[in-house]
Amino acid sequence: MQFKFLEREVTWYGTATLACSGGIIRNKNSNNHAKCKLLIFKGGSRDFAFLTIDSLYIGEFFHRKVKILFASYKIDVIITATHTHMMPNITKEYDFFGEVVEEYLQKVISIIEDLLNESKLEAFDSVKSIEYRTFLLSNASYRRRKIFRPIVDISRTLDKLTRQWKRNLKIRTDAVVMAPNDNVPLSHIISAIELSGNQSNLALISNSVHPTNIKSDQGSRDVYGILEAVFFKMGFESTLFQGVAADVKLRACNEGSSLVQRIRSLIFGPSFPRITTLELTDNINDSLSKPMESTRYSLLENFEKGNFHTSISQHERWIGTYSNGQKLHYKCKVIKLGNIVFCSFNSEVSNFYYSKLREVLRKELILFPISCADECVGYLPYPTQIGQLGYEDHKFIEYFGFSGTVSKSLVEIFLKDLLENIGKF
Repeated sequence: MQFKFLEREVTWYGTATLACSGGIIRNKNSNNHAKCKLLIFKGGSRDFAFLTIDSLYIGEFFHRKVKILFASYKIDVIITATHTHMMPNITKEYDFFGEVVEEYLQKVISIIEDLLNESKLEAFDSVKSIEYRTFLLSNASYRRRKIFRPIVDISRTLDKLTRQWKRNLKIRTDAVVMAPNDNVPLSHIISAIELSGNQSNLALISNSVHPTNIKSDQGSRDVYGILEAVFFKMGFESTLFQGVAADVKLRACNEGSSLVQRIRSLIFGPSFPRITTLELTDNINDSLSKPMESTRYSLLENFEKGNFHTSISQHERWIGTYSNGQKLHYKCKVIKLGNIVFCSFNSEVSNFYYSKLREVLRKELILFPISCADECVGYLPYPTQIGQLGYEDHKFIEYFGFSGTVSKSLVEIFLKDLLENIGKF
């Protein structure tokens, strides 16, 4: 198997205060530090690539434009967002998630063009060995339970225009509270596929915790920056993917004791105190030094040949419409490269999906989950989460410009189809 890896920094200085996602405000002239990474695998009649961008989501406009670029180079590509809340919005379709800065959008596209041009000049490296490792941030990670607590439940009686008016005026008709649920075991946190080549070493990292935890202008890289530093010390460059993290969040080792946190705990129960940069770094470094599982794989025959086997599992999910009448689709693209099975979702995926997929996949195969890929459409809740009226099954819908609710029966069909598809490998 052969691979080629390239990366570029995307440093953008804002000219004004900029609203990003999740309440993050970028101050004027703050250093917005981000990365754009390109990984190309050689095999079959066409090369295959992963393009990762430090952004919240990938939208339809951006996805279409970048796919055309890759097609001109005869490269099939999956475009993924790291889901950082710290960078300007590049999804023109979802203006709720921050202002779209055209200058920044064009700069990112220009950097992608530069990476593609450079890829023609760079030689491929051959893989000598592959090691797969998994890690559990046992002292820092908990399942995130988002609780819907109605204050004035008038949402069902509001039409789209009224809902937009309500959002613009920031009138709260419900509350979403994040709280740890320590009774539910996590099925996946962090896994790494370490490729050792003749000239270089590369780690592919699937991160299943929320990537943004520190609300500061210098926090763009957050979890990813720490992971990159750890693997760099081990002699690996790295490219990072958001895994099955829709309902997983980091919290500090020690419960906060401030007056505000005490009041919140009295009203809502245990919560997630604000984690400091030092705590975040210490927790991740400590956990990565103690892998749960470490397996070294020999190069199988189909690895050496570099053959790809791709399959797409797709089932339509009706939630509502955009203003142009398009329907919402949940999709999962499955790519098998040697004994690695990449599952790429166009949504934020519940952590529950990993264990179900792992159950039907042959033991000798590596499962590598990726979310926020291509044209992201929101959250993919697990069937048992639907009806709980939390953020992942209910509240996100209006932010993505839809109306209605997620259908439990259709999600169950989607999961059934996906498990059958994965089981064929």
